[in-house]
Amino acid sequence: MSEHRIAITLKDNAAIPVPGHQTLRIGDTVVYVTDPPNLQFRVEFPASPFARSAQVIKDSTPHRVIREGKFECRCFITPKNGKEVGWRPDAPQSGGEHDVKP
Repeated sequence: MSEHRIAITLKDNAAIPVPGHQTLRIGDTVVYVTDPPNLQFRVEFPASPFARSAQVIKDSTPHRVIREGKFECRCFITPKNGKEVGWRPDAPQSGGEHDVKP
């Protein structure tokens, strides 16, 4: 089992997950951080690879992968100016996919 780090990166008025496509295995853990560090963020999953309570993640604690499949995520970050930026239908770069294998 592996721990994966995904950085929600503020770039050009977007919240880009790096890496954007992540291949995971059941039992792995994922930690979300921001770049630049210590900004508020959230990662939303219409369907989550984690526990049901983890459809919206707002912290950097490890989250254990428990479901197999492909899971879209939508990312948001709040820069120092306090105006949140992130996923919109016309800004899909602020999202990614978690591809969970058995």
